[in-house]
Order: sequence, then C-alpha cells, then structure tokens
Amino acid sequence: MRISVIINNYNYSKYIIAALRSVENQTLKAHEVIIVDDGSSDNSLEILRDFCTKKENFTIIAQENQGQLSAILNGILASEGDLICLLDADDEYEVNHLELVLNTFRDHPHVGMRFCDVQEIGKKTSTSRFVPYHGDLGKTAMLTYLTADFTGNVTSSLAFKSDTLRKLVPFLKTFEPDWFTRADNCLIWASSLAGFCFFNAQDASVKYRVHGNNLFSGATEDPRQRWDYIVKREWFIQKISTDVRFSPASLKWLYREYETSCIKKPARFKKYRRAIFSFRNPHPWNKKVSLLFKLIFSHLRK
Repeated sequence: MRISVIINNYNYSKYIIAALRSVENQTLKAHEVIIVDDGSSDNSLEILRDFCTKKENFTIIAQENQGQLSAILNGILASEGDLICLLDADDEYEVNHLELVLNTFRDHPHVGMRFCDVQEIGKKTSTSRFVPYHGDLGKTAMLTYLTADFTGNVTSSLAFKSDTLRKLVPFLKTFEPDWFTRADNCLIWASSLAGFCFFNAQDASVKYRVHGNNLFSGATEDPRQRWDYIVKREWFIQKISTDVRFSPASLKWLYREYETSCIKKPARFKKYRRAIFSFRNPHPWNKKVSLLFKLIFSHLRK
C-alpha cells in the first residue's frame, strides 16, 4: 500500500524543516509528501522550495489563506496513495511512524481511520491521549451522533484509507469557511458518521509540539468562544449526518455498535451509558433503562 503524507503549514517556518526531516527519515518511505502552504506571511514558502528542490516525491501546493481544513482537503484531492497520513507543520513523526501505520491497516483491513497516542514536546513533555483505551474500536457513529464524542487525537496522529476518505471531501468542502482550526474534529466526526471503523494505537509515534503559538492547543477560550464552538459543532454533526444519510432509526443501533468492538473498558462503557440518556434520544425511559441493563451485561460478559 502506498502512503501519502499531507503536511499543512501556516507561518511555521521555525518548525517546518524538522517536520520534513521526520518524514524524509522514515524507515518506510512515503510514496509522496504533499505540503500545502495556507498563505503563510513568513518565509515558509522560501524554505519549502529550497528543501524540496530535487526531491521528486515532495510536492508544494501554495494557496491563499483559507484555513487548516481547506489545506488538508486540497492535499487529499492532490494525493495518489492508498493510505493518507496527516502532519501539522509544527509536529514531527518518530522514525517508524509510517511503518506502524501500514502494519495497522494490513493487520486490520476493515479499519478506515487510525490514530495514536502522542508525545507532547516543547513547553510540555508528556504523553497525550483523548481515548484511554486502545485497539480496534469498531464503529462509533451512534456515539458521535448522540454525544458529539471526540474519538480520536490531534491532526498529526490521524491516518486514513484514502478511497473512503476522498468520498467525504465534497461534503467537508462546504464547511471550510467555519473551520480555520480544529480540522481534526471535522475529519474525525465525519469519518465516524460515515461508518469508518476506528483503531487507537498505543504507540506514541507522533511528537506534538506545544509552543504557545499553536492555532488551537493551549489557546484560552472565553465563554462566548466556547459557546460558538458548541453551536458550530452541533450544526456540523447534524448537517454531516444528513449529507452521509446517517439517521439512526432505533435505539437498538447503539447496542449493536457497542458490540462491534471487543473492547469493554469501563471508560468506553460510560460513554455509551451517557449516550443512552442523551437529550437527542426520543425513546421512552423504560426502553433506555432496558438498553442500559443490556450494555451492563455485555460489559460484564467480556
């Protein structure tokens, strides 16, 4: 399987060389590396052009400033690989990251999206994860639809099967003006609602840089910004659900989804317990309680 690495950059001239070197030095070489510069006002393009000279599999796309989601989607459209790995220009891969990605998709051919733990570097030095359990997570569409759950990790940890991901690009293109940052949220929610099976790898093979100038991480949100984000998130999930024709007809679907993964960790059980009683769910309380007991028995059985 051929791997395409898509790097999105905006004014990260200070870090872009480290990102490029981390891709160039992989134990498994990428089929192509596509760098999308999103209208940087620093000397990023000069650095990129100098670095990529005489590198046949490195391609630069320069666009006007349209945001992170736009940069990633344009990189996807330009790619040829069977697998797509994303990388923010201020982050880095461990030397064996692409090899680990390929192994996951080979060993689990039904998986559509992979993510992994990340090492925080820079101002913070720790291992970061949003999902505290690892392995084949199965499908997560109901969980996303009912609770807006973020089943994934930062942009640079994400990898996809390209044939399924490309089908989502036309839908995601309509959201570009609203998502200058947090493109990872859009990609994860859309992939979930489209029925991708997810895999969370425990290997922390991505270095996520926290430096104070991150476009999102570490940024302070006031209550109004937080509320704007929640409204935008809810609108996105409802609209994408319609676009990909996901419309849960029965509460039973939640239980069936829970059973698509052999992982029965308490943290995962709690997420599905919360989903049962979500405000979006119109079913009577007795059916919700009945399903809760069914989940409990399933959780204990495994």
